[in-house]
Amino acid sequence: MSGRAQVILVVDDETHQRARMRRLLRKIGYEVIGARDYAEASALYQRRHDEIDMLVIDVSLPGYYGCELAKTALTICPSVKALMISGDTGAKVCKFYGISPSDVHFLKKPFRDSDLVARVRYLLETTELGCGDADGASA
Repeated sequence: MSGRAQVILVVDDETHQRARMRRLLRKIGYEVIGARDYAEASALYQRRHDEIDMLVIDVSLPGYYGCELAKTALTICPSVKALMISGDTGAKVCKFYGISPSDVHFLKKPFRDSDLVARVRYLLETTELGCGDADGASA
């Protein structure tokens, strides 16, 4: 591991929800970047994909589905972790966009803070590191 804090991009158009997730994930040691919509998140990811280890994305974003963002991110960096947060239709929407269930994970809204923490930790600690660590840092 390179010693840097793992970086998570949180994308949610609900300001309160986005702030809640950012605060919680920062509290447990992650560096967290926030975006309110597809366009902002896409621009951030294009610029910083080599340092972003995981995306936490609301499936329903204004104008686009979060699944479209996940698909774009996975195209740029196939090893990035993606956690979709959604009511009950998220998995169906992402399947429609051709995203394999093995490429993204889901957390149903509403969720407890402990559920988000457990899922994020599981994905980042039990799976391969993202693109930012693939070029030279050894595990």
